[in-house]
Amino acid sequence: MKLTILNYILISHSGLFDSKYYLLTNPDIRHADIDPILHFIRNGWKEYRNPSPSFDLSYYLYSNPDVRQSGVNPLLHYIRYGKAEGRLPLPPKELTSPAIEKDVSGNNSFASVRYTLAPRKKTRKLNSVSVIIPTRNAGKLFEQTLKALAGQNYAGEIEIVIIDTESEDGTPALAQKFGAKVIPIKKSMFNHGLTRNQAVENSSGKILVFLSQDSVPGDEHFIQNITSAFADPLVAGSYARQLPRDNADIFTKRDLNAWLTGRTQPEVRWIADFDAYEQLSAMDKYFFCNFDDVASAMRRSVWQAIPYAMNDFGEDIEWSKDALEAGWKIAYVPDAFVIHSHNKNIRYEYSRNVLCHKKLYSLFGLCTIPTIGVALRSFMIGTKMNWAYARENIHTSSKMLDTFLKIPGLSFAGVWGQYQGARIAKKTVRSDRKSQE
Repeated sequence: MKLTILNYILISHSGLFDSKYYLLTNPDIRHADIDPILHFIRNGWKEYRNPSPSFDLSYYLYSNPDVRQSGVNPLLHYIRYGKAEGRLPLPPKELTSPAIEKDVSGNNSFASVRYTLAPRKKTRKLNSVSVIIPTRNAGKLFEQTLKALAGQNYAGEIEIVIIDTESEDGTPALAQKFGAKVIPIKKSMFNHGLTRNQAVENSSGKILVFLSQDSVPGDEHFIQNITSAFADPLVAGSYARQLPRDNADIFTKRDLNAWLTGRTQPEVRWIADFDAYEQLSAMDKYFFCNFDDVASAMRRSVWQAIPYAMNDFGEDIEWSKDALEAGWKIAYVPDAFVIHSHNKNIRYEYSRNVLCHKKLYSLFGLCTIPTIGVALRSFMIGTKMNWAYARENIHTSSKMLDTFLKIPGLSFAGVWGQYQGARIAKKTVRSDRKSQE
């Protein structure tokens, strides 16, 4: 007990443990109402949960075999000895994409994390690219997306294919002004998976880049960077980093920057051992299969073998799961980034969480809020945390009052949406089983 207290004090005063980051990146810990530092000391480091963006557990253990073999907490080792010895808490900058490759092998041993110097790029003919964008009343922001695509510094061919669902604001005409091919469809025919398939069938590029209508490429190298992952012939798809808009609210900025698409470190994932993959928890399997069509790319040849399934939501992560299970790799490329965010409102927060958690339960059996009791506890914890965050980050009384009043509703909408989404999915599963009996 005394040792745990001492370790707790060392970690809490090290500047290398960020409780907010730890809770945001580990929703299971947040919902369980567990002290984040205590969880990290007892279990978190063994589960490779990073304490903050400033310390990479996997890299520290990989680059220090003596620490790995000793079985000690790597963060505590760094605090006590490693820092003074000049050991690095993060990989050096020269480790670039595809610097970090993660597989599932053995029992998630640290040997499964491989850090390598990026290979020298060979001169090669660049693949033709088709940019696919589903639209409906895309609005003024869409022009920024089109301008950013028109300004790409990419030596290969780029075509833009818009599949538009009965827009009434001039979206098709605006797209055509920028030379895009426009495919009109009826609202009754829209489906997140099948609509994208239809657009691909009307495109010609060897690489397919998918964007949402309000995703704005962050610089002129977006196409070059997101397609760079395909230098590895086993990479089926890649996805980009998402940065919040300048006018995003404080919670949108916090949550997006802390999410998997907010990371600054490149990563390539594949399944090396299916037994180990099947043993992953539902949450870990979800994180492992993460993919996001807000800004993504895939090989046409892989799409031909694994097209999108019919989907009202979550076509991207289902495709990624199928591709990984078929033996392909998925790459995260933060050098490719888009500006994309939605400020939170109660209706959006609830409906999106319902759809998201229906999908996550059907794909992975993930249920983050299993009971009403957990929902109420999570609501109270989330509300208190967000109030504290607002106090630290809002400095005008009028905005503070407005935000404080919105927080309980937003917290409840998110938690209740997660609960209802999984609940609906469970009912569907039970109904399907009965119909098969």
